[in-house]
Amino acid sequence: MITLTNPKLSFLISMTKELFNFDYNLNVDVLSAVEDFYPGLNDNQVQTIASEIVRNFDYSFVYTQIQEEVEYYAKEEGIELIDKDVPHEVSHLTAI
Repeated sequence: MITLTNPKLSFLISMTKELFNFDYNLNVDVLSAVEDFYPGLNDNQVQTIASEIVRNFDYSFVYTQIQEEVEYYAKEEGIELIDKDVPHEVSHLTAI
């Protein structure tokens, strides 16, 4: 298991070394991030701010960023995305 931590932003990304056997989740510890940015706040203030951030956060820009990353890395890896924005059809018919 490889764990990469950016303490300034409190991001935690964990993955195994086996190809395509990753934990594909990005996690942000908002409580730790608030504490990192403003270590002079008391626990109640940190929890209040972190709670409001989590409840009101707009995740749409993250999704847009991921789409941009998909396009970038697909190009880098030679993966064609044209006509791939529709679901792959799987035939339920079996040839005899």
